[in-house]
Amino acid sequence: MRLEYHLAASAALSILFYLLTESILGSVSLILVGVFIDLDHFIDYWIAKKRISFDFKDFFDYFYAYQYKKASVLFHSVEFIPIIALAGFFLFGKLITYGVLVGFISHIILDYIGNETKPLTYSLVYRTWKRFDVSCFHDERREKKAR
Repeated sequence: MRLEYHLAASAALSILFYLLTESILGSVSLILVGVFIDLDHFIDYWIAKKRISFDFKDFFDYFYAYQYKKASVLFHSVEFIPIIALAGFFLFGKLITYGVLVGFISHIILDYIGNETKPLTYSLVYRTWKRFDVSCFHDERREKKAR
């Protein structure tokens, strides 16, 4: 899903979270996690390009045109949910952890919906088993439709 949709959804959820909890830190955590999970795309981009570059136009063109063959998107992994919950409750308390979890889970849900992915796409175990091949994300028909 495109960055602007994650930003809009995370901002709306962050406002709602604040109205329900009055937690500024929880709300800020929600929006930060809801948007910045996508930083893992840069890692895949740098690996594919074999260099570190912050050419944002090339970066977005690369991903939105489905030029990639492999993608680890490490942060997009449902296996992190229980880890975030356990570590968060011990380290940061309930409201910040709830904010992080809402941001994380809403991001993954929006990606499932917006990217028309396969059921196990956001499992790190599944992607590792498939050797991070892009075919574990969606079928070729979607890629051809985008080109």
